[in-house]
Amino acid sequence: MQLQQLSLARACRIVSKAGVVQVFVQEIRANSSRMVLVQQFEKLPSYFDLERLLQGRPGSVASMSLFERMQSEIAFNAESLR
Repeated sequence: MQLQQLSLARACRIVSKAGVVQVFVQEIRANSSRMVLVQQFEKLPSYFDLERLLQGRPGSVASMSLFERMQSEIAFNAESLR
């Protein structure tokens, strides 16, 4: 089973295999992005567990201030238009 949701404007992918639930987040750098395994759970985490997990990750959108999020979106949009 694979679930994907947008959490604070970035992808959070939840994959369940053989009784293990893995949470991946999209890590965005200047000119690239990749999916990174953040944590494994024995059962499906709640939305609040995911939110807390994402806010604790340095560089994640969830841990950014509103101004930093706006800068990130502007840079992303500018790059997309090229």
